[in-house]
Amino acid sequence: MNQVQILRLRNGEDIIANVEIYSANGNFGVSNPMHVSVDYAGNQSNLVLSHWLPVQLIKFNQTVIKQDAVIAQVEPNDEFAEYYTNAVEKIQNALRAKSLVNDMDDNQVLEVMEALKELSSSGGLLH
Repeated sequence: MNQVQILRLRNGEDIIANVEIYSANGNFGVSNPMHVSVDYAGNQSNLVLSHWLPVQLIKFNQTVIKQDAVIAQVEPNDEFAEYYTNAVEKIQNALRAKSLVNDMDDNQVLEVMEALKELSSSGGLLH
């Protein structure tokens, strides 16, 4: 069963991912892992999610983490789990769109850009 979990690694990193525990050996199968950090800017602190794996260079955004590399596993609160899930969905949509555009020839790209321009000027797109 895949479940959104936060893993604290021995090296001090925190990652959030869809986690599956391989019961036979206790290793963690993770998909869409993101590094979790806090950015302290002035009086505010902001949560920052960044790719943990180089998604632009790999076929699948998943890997196995050895059990001895993990020192803690916790379930995020509902708000953070939803934030992560939405971020993953947006990234996947952007990567799919990039792939579609890469497969188009120049004329097809221009046609799409013109259609978007028309939609935008007619109020058909949300701003």
